[in-house]
Amino acid sequence: MKFRTILNKNLRYIAENKNINISKLSREFSYSKTTLSHYFNDKAIPSLDFLYKFAKKFGYLIDELVNKDITHPDFVSENAPEYRKLDKEYFIKTIELKDKEIELLKKETAIYKKIADECEKQINGK
Repeated sequence: MKFRTILNKNLRYIAENKNINISKLSREFSYSKTTLSHYFNDKAIPSLDFLYKFAKKFGYLIDELVNKDITHPDFVSENAPEYRKLDKEYFIKTIELKDKEIELLKKETAIYKKIADECEKQINGK
Protein backbone atom coordinates (compact mmCIF):
# COMPACT_ATOMS: atom_id res chain seq x y z
CA MET A 1 0.00 0.00 0.00
CA LYS A 2 1.48 3.32 -0.97
CA PHE A 3 2.00 5.99 1.68
CA ARG A 4 -0.72 8.34 0.35
CA THR A 5 -3.31 5.58 0.62
CA ILE A 6 -2.22 4.74 4.16
CA LEU A 7 -2.07 8.40 5.15
CA ASN A 8 -5.52 9.15 3.74
CA LYS A 9 -7.01 6.10 5.46
CA ASN A 10 -5.41 7.08 8.77
CA LEU A 11 -6.49 10.75 8.59
CA ARG A 12 -10.09 9.72 7.92
CA TYR A 13 -10.04 7.08 10.65
CA ILE A 14 -8.76 9.48 13.31
CA ALA A 15 -11.17 12.24 12.31
CA GLU A 16 -14.13 9.85 12.43
CA ASN A 17 -13.13 8.33 15.77
CA LYS A 18 -12.47 11.71 17.37
CA ASN A 19 -15.64 13.26 15.91
CA ILE A 20 -13.61 15.96 14.21
CA ASN A 21 -14.76 17.52 10.97
CA ILE A 22 -12.93 19.64 8.43
CA SER A 23 -14.52 22.86 9.74
CA LYS A 24 -13.17 22.25 13.26
CA LEU A 25 -9.72 21.38 11.96
CA SER A 26 -9.75 24.40 9.68
CA ARG A 27 -10.34 26.74 12.62
CA GLU A 28 -7.94 24.97 14.94
CA PHE A 29 -5.02 24.52 12.52
CA SER A 30 -5.57 27.69 10.44
CA TYR A 31 -5.93 25.84 7.14
CA SER A 32 -8.64 26.44 4.57
CA LYS A 33 -11.46 23.91 4.34
CA THR A 34 -10.53 23.36 0.69
CA THR A 35 -6.94 22.48 1.56
CA LEU A 36 -8.03 20.09 4.30
CA SER A 37 -10.61 18.54 2.01
CA HIS A 38 -7.85 17.87 -0.51
CA TYR A 39 -5.73 16.27 2.22
CA PHE A 40 -8.58 14.05 3.41
CA ASN A 41 -9.66 13.07 -0.10
CA ASP A 42 -6.17 12.21 -1.34
CA LYS A 43 -6.09 15.08 -3.82
CA ALA A 44 -3.02 16.67 -2.23
CA ILE A 45 -0.18 15.57 -0.01
CA PRO A 46 -0.48 17.20 3.43
CA SER A 47 2.21 19.64 4.43
CA LEU A 48 4.69 18.67 7.10
CA ASP A 49 3.27 21.45 9.28
CA PHE A 50 -0.22 19.95 9.05
CA LEU A 51 1.04 16.42 9.75
CA TYR A 52 2.96 17.66 12.78
CA LYS A 53 -0.06 19.49 14.21
CA PHE A 54 -2.44 16.63 13.45
CA ALA A 55 -0.14 13.96 14.88
CA LYS A 56 0.54 15.99 18.00
CA LYS A 57 -3.12 16.81 18.63
CA PHE A 58 -4.25 13.20 18.38
CA GLY A 59 -1.25 11.47 20.00
CA TYR A 60 0.49 9.89 17.03
CA LEU A 61 3.89 10.10 15.39
CA ILE A 62 4.08 11.42 11.82
CA ASP A 63 5.77 8.17 10.82
CA GLU A 64 2.74 6.25 12.07
CA LEU A 65 0.32 8.40 10.08
CA VAL A 66 2.31 7.85 6.89
CA ASN A 67 3.55 4.26 7.26
CA LYS A 68 1.35 2.27 9.66
CA ASP A 69 -2.20 1.03 9.45
CA ILE A 70 -3.53 2.59 12.63
CA THR A 71 -6.99 1.21 11.86
CA HIS A 72 -5.77 -2.27 12.80
CA PRO A 73 -7.29 -3.32 16.16
CA ASP A 74 -3.90 -4.32 17.62
CA PHE A 75 -2.19 -1.04 16.73
CA VAL A 76 -0.88 1.03 19.66
CA SER A 77 0.87 4.29 18.94
CA GLU A 78 4.43 4.62 20.16
CA ASN A 79 3.34 8.05 21.34
CA ALA A 80 0.47 6.70 23.45
CA PRO A 81 0.84 6.80 27.24
CA GLU A 82 0.11 3.06 27.54
CA TYR A 83 2.93 2.31 25.09
CA ARG A 84 5.39 4.45 27.03
CA LYS A 85 4.23 2.77 30.27
CA LEU A 86 4.83 -0.70 28.79
CA ASP A 87 8.18 0.43 27.46
CA LYS A 88 9.14 1.79 30.90
CA GLU A 89 8.02 -1.43 32.63
CA TYR A 90 10.02 -3.50 30.18
CA PHE A 91 13.04 -1.28 30.73
CA ILE A 92 12.74 -1.61 34.52
CA LYS A 93 12.41 -5.41 34.27
CA THR A 94 15.46 -5.51 32.03
CA ILE A 95 17.49 -3.47 34.51
CA GLU A 96 16.35 -5.68 37.39
CA LEU A 97 17.36 -8.73 35.43
CA LYS A 98 20.78 -7.24 34.77
CA ASP A 99 21.17 -6.28 38.43
CA LYS A 100 20.34 -9.86 39.47
CA GLU A 101 22.80 -11.20 36.94
CA ILE A 102 25.49 -8.87 38.22
CA GLU A 103 24.89 -10.00 41.82
CA LEU A 104 25.06 -13.62 40.73
CA LEU A 105 28.30 -12.98 38.87
CA LYS A 106 29.77 -11.26 41.94
CA LYS A 107 28.89 -14.29 44.10
CA GLU A 108 30.28 -16.71 41.52
CA THR A 109 33.43 -14.63 41.21
CA ALA A 110 33.88 -14.65 45.00
CA ILE A 111 33.46 -18.44 45.06
CA TYR A 112 35.96 -18.90 42.20
CA LYS A 113 38.39 -16.57 43.96
CA LYS A 114 38.18 -18.68 47.15
CA ILE A 115 38.75 -21.86 45.14
CA ALA A 116 41.70 -20.25 43.32
CA ASP A 117 43.17 -19.06 46.64
CA GLU A 118 42.83 -22.57 48.15
CA CYS A 119 44.45 -24.16 45.10
CA GLU A 120 47.30 -21.67 45.27
CA LYS A 121 47.84 -22.46 48.98
CA GLN A 122 47.98 -26.20 48.22
CA ILE A 123 50.40 -25.69 45.36
CA ASN A 124 52.66 -23.43 47.45
CA GLY A 125 52.37 -25.77 50.40
CA LYS A 126 50.97 -23.25 52.84
